Amino acid sequence: MNLDDAHRELKRHFEDASDRSQIAEHVLIYHAPTVRVKGVLSISLVPGNHSIRIMGIPERTGDLAAVATHLRQGDILFIGSIHQLPQPVCAMLADVMATFMIRIEVGKGRSANEVTLQLPQFTVIGATSQPSLLPDTLQKSFQKQVWIEGNDEDSLTQPERVR
Repeated sequence: MNLDDAHRELKRHFEDASDRSQIAEHVLIYHAPTVRVKGVLSISLVPGNHSIRIMGIPERTGDLAAVATHLRQGDILFIGSIHQLPQPVCAMLADVMATFMIRIEVGKGRSANEVTLQLPQFTVIGATSQPSLLPDTLQKSFQKQVWIEGNDEDSLTQPERVR
């Protein structure tokens, strides 16, 4: 599908969830390397007064935790090039997507304690041009997959080319 089709598919996905008074399932977007998928995202995707948070590649689990703890119920977290996440961040993200909780170890050695933070339910949209680099646990955390093919000259949405 092209970018316009993908936008319509995602819009329908979020509207259906909203009609059921539910949070939309997590979405993984597979795309050609020449397609920038941020063009698929727009405020029209977000029902009600929710927001889209576009996140770069978090290098540490603490970076992910900092962003996730500021999301509100129904918000969308977009992570482009999700295949570049470090393994510890992948593991934490998969756990957060499944449980909407963050487990943080505070302290070291015998005095270490685990603190669990409950998060509001939100939707993760991940994008990758290299799905083979995604760990299985993270890939399985996405209930919906969308495939965007290369640039479509007839598309109303002209993607930016990666140079």
